[in-house]
Amino acid sequence: MTVLKEFWTGEREIPTGAARSVEEYLKQLQKKLQDAHEIASENSAKNQERMTSHYNLRSRGKNFSVGDEVLILMPSSTLKLLNTWI
Repeated sequence: MTVLKEFWTGEREIPTGAARSVEEYLKQLQKKLQDAHEIASENSAKNQERMTSHYNLRSRGKNFSVGDEVLILMPSSTLKLLNTWI
């Protein structure tokens, strides 16, 4: 903390040769963010496939015959809580 205070107060100068430029920093930051985005997208796709296959293990198709009574959710309004079952 004392080193940081010395830089802020001007008691010590920031070495210019060792510090990277703002442009270099932004390029590295952009690259790291792109890499993180790619990793997150891959993990998301992998998890989506895993969840889909897990769900499909126990799911069954629904078969209806002509004349069967079924419930239908009819959108009668733009408010989803006001939609009615017919």
